[in-house]
Amino acid sequence: MKIMLLAFCLGVILNAADDATLPAGKKAEQQACVACHSTRIIESQRLSPAAWKKEMAKMIGWGAVVPNQEILLDYLTTEFNDSKPVPSPEHSKSK
Repeated sequence: MKIMLLAFCLGVILNAADDATLPAGKKAEQQACVACHSTRIIESQRLSPAAWKKEMAKMIGWGAVVPNQEILLDYLTTEFNDSKPVPSPEHSKSK
């Protein structure tokens, strides 16, 4: 029983350490988006800033909780904008 509790606590600590090293935008994506779907669906898209803003508003309307909308929108429009190439199939598989 003590070993299981220790393993659980260690897992929580390591997960918190991983979250601390993530960039703010990636952390916002993890917090707001993965409750409903994988990041693959986001990271395989290439949308304009206006389209990302509309997509984010749609997801919020469906119940997504996005604590810092500016950070998430900035991340999406920077990393997955319509001027970047679409990832190859091997890079867009589920994670």
